[in-house]
Amino acid sequence: MSFEKRLEDVILRLFDVQGVKFGQFTLKSGLVSPIYFDLRVVVSYPELMEDVADLLWECRPKDAHFTSVCGVPYTALPMATIVATKQKLPMLIRRKEEKSYGTKRLIEGHFKEGDNCFIIEDVIVSGSSVYETAVSLRGCGLEACPALRCDALRCPALTRPDLSLLPSLRGCGLEVTHAVVFMDRQQGATNNLKNLGVTIKSVCDMESMLKILLRNKKITEEHVDSVNRFLKESQETIIRKQPADGAPDKESVGRLSMSFGDRVATTSQPLVRRLLRLMEEKRTNLCVAADLGTARDVLQLADKVGPHICLLKTHVDSISDFTAEFPKQLTELAERHNFLICEDRKYGDIGSTSADQYSSGLFSVSSWAHLVTVHALPGDGQLTALSDRAAGAERGALLVAEMSSKGCLVQPAYTAAVVKMAEAHPYFACGFIAQSSVSSDPRFLVLTPGVSLVSTADGHGQQYSSPERAVGERGADVVIVGRGVTRAEDPAAAAREYAQRAFSAYLQRLK
Repeated sequence: MSFEKRLEDVILRLFDVQGVKFGQFTLKSGLVSPIYFDLRVVVSYPELMEDVADLLWECRPKDAHFTSVCGVPYTALPMATIVATKQKLPMLIRRKEEKSYGTKRLIEGHFKEGDNCFIIEDVIVSGSSVYETAVSLRGCGLEACPALRCDALRCPALTRPDLSLLPSLRGCGLEVTHAVVFMDRQQGATNNLKNLGVTIKSVCDMESMLKILLRNKKITEEHVDSVNRFLKESQETIIRKQPADGAPDKESVGRLSMSFGDRVATTSQPLVRRLLRLMEEKRTNLCVAADLGTARDVLQLADKVGPHICLLKTHVDSISDFTAEFPKQLTELAERHNFLICEDRKYGDIGSTSADQYSSGLFSVSSWAHLVTVHALPGDGQLTALSDRAAGAERGALLVAEMSSKGCLVQPAYTAAVVKMAEAHPYFACGFIAQSSVSSDPRFLVLTPGVSLVSTADGHGQQYSSPERAVGERGADVVIVGRGVTRAEDPAAAAREYAQRAFSAYLQRLK
């Protein structure tokens, strides 16, 4: 049977076992995709799994000699195992995380410097997982590569074993130039990896798979059109490169030096992309905190300051006359003046309780607020619970990492844990409420409250800083201003001045 016929047979069988699904799926990146390709299901179908592995092996570059194979953890590991077994080819395993005991190695298996290893992956979007695996396998043995620890007793860079060097050993000295992937989603990964020295060969791409399914009447033209529209709008993928010497580089830790427009390509989180574009186009990084007591007052303020802001922050539980009409009217103003809405709810209960507060009850925040603020004390479960209730809408969370009140109990260790939590959940975590540059990751926004043209305290612990200091010295992307605007004689004029000064500080920071 020809390769094309075998591929068609495998695609149809994958469809039958729900390895290919159509609907609304939130990807790890945060994008909401009309198609989901899930090769993990093949572990329950041994014959199908073997056929997938055979196609992967057949697509390898024929002009290169490989001494080992490594599957990207975790989905590609079974296929890599089959390839290694059938072809009598040594296999290496890259862990996703380092163990705190034993050899502490991230690369398992026997190899020597210069061995040529090729990578097997199930599906690629940006190519980041393939790149991270390549980085872990490459290197010269000591500090030149950010790949992770190998065995000091066997490290080819050492002239004699020296266990004292174990904590600093990095890289494995392997040649990694090629990767074989089953499905290329055609969202930029091939070019991204080519620019980083990894050539991709794919068994199938999204376009070919859609043709097979359509030809066999598994899907309709509407499915094809939906996926093609999604792919056309989702080409701005980027691989966040790992620095070779531990120093920051523009792609991985360039938040303060990158423009809002450039940062769009570093993230797939829809709301972050939208807000970055909005700030660049509208030339404002001002958020006004509409901490007022009636719906009428909030709506009037939103209409006045709307042309000058990127975000309006509300406290709806402080509104004495809240009704279901209020969020509808506020949403209309947000669309008219092109700003987003953040409900400053500061969710802080266990996941299920926070989710109920978020999506039900009087306020039904998930139905109208683009962003919500969240305390991280309950842990990761809170983010996953809130994300589930978002039900595919463009929604996200801002994690409270620091506060502007005097005597705040937040400690550096807590702030670091909050940042780590966001990094683990980039599909829903959009950034941080903070007083300093808690993260240099360009995917995340830093919003700083307590900003005023008059740098004083309010008698209740609130401490203020100027827009210039918040953006230029403390590293804020967005400044949050409350009473400086809401209590101004002319709120629109005050918002305009704050917006101009904060955006000028941002432009100066880029220099």
